[in-house]
Amino acid sequence: MRAASAPLIALLNSASQVFVADLLTITQQSGTVTRLTDAVANLTAVSQIDNATHTWTSSLPFSRGRTKIVVGLEVDTLALTLMPDPLVHTLGGVPWPAAVRAGALDEARVVLERLFMATAGDTSAGTLIQFAGRVGEVTPSRGSIEIQVRSDLELLTAQLPRNVYQPGCLHTLYDAGCTLAKAAFQSSSTAQSGSTAASIVTGLSRADGYYALGTVTFTSGANAGLTRTVRTYLSNVAVPIVAFPSVPAVGDAFTIAAGCDKQQATCSSKFGNLTHFRGLPYIPLPESGL
Repeated sequence: MRAASAPLIALLNSASQVFVADLLTITQQSGTVTRLTDAVANLTAVSQIDNATHTWTSSLPFSRGRTKIVVGLEVDTLALTLMPDPLVHTLGGVPWPAAVRAGALDEARVVLERLFMATAGDTSAGTLIQFAGRVGEVTPSRGSIEIQVRSDLELLTAQLPRNVYQPGCLHTLYDAGCTLAKAAFQSSSTAQSGSTAASIVTGLSRADGYYALGTVTFTSGANAGLTRTVRTYLSNVAVPIVAFPSVPAVGDAFTIAAGCDKQQATCSSKFGNLTHFRGLPYIPLPESGL
């Protein structure tokens, strides 16, 4: 149910015609807020989000799909299209398409309000929230940015419990919970003779399996900047899960980091990090009946 203010209810009950405008508020994970309106001029009004006065700019055109009200619980989506001019409109000093490709809108919160006015520019009746949710899929192109906004009810689809009882470690290698520094388990080398796009002769002397499930990143040559997960590491040859697009030349530089199979023995013997191991290797297996 949408809660309208008393002035807005009075306006809708008494006016023979009203002017309407959409107000879009985008809040990034960084806290940066962008406010846009589809009106022909900037609008200043009291937002129903926080009961504070804000100004929405009309400089960046946008369009949106329909919203709806249903009985019961249903995860709805809002189709949103931004049409920025890359030479004019920027987000954090970066043109909108480039900023979006870099993840500027990842998990951003979007609220759509509708403003009803007795006369054009009269914002005294206040706003009405039409839709609220988080950014899902984003498809930027040269002339537009297509955004799918998922309603807050999507949070109810999260799998519970958050922590799963399993033999393998719940941490991701090198994350805050793991605490290990990737640089301490990373080596630099160059591609040796015999390397191909699907197998890198590393010239290193680590034990077999040391870099398996780790990553290899080229820092020079045709594959510079590209990273692949290592499937196997045997006899100093790293085989990526997905081949690189180009055959590395002899001397192309790369860095390669150790991987982890999330087992207790690996955490202890390979990384010496048993204190932060977050698996439960001694729980009974589901089929044991214990």
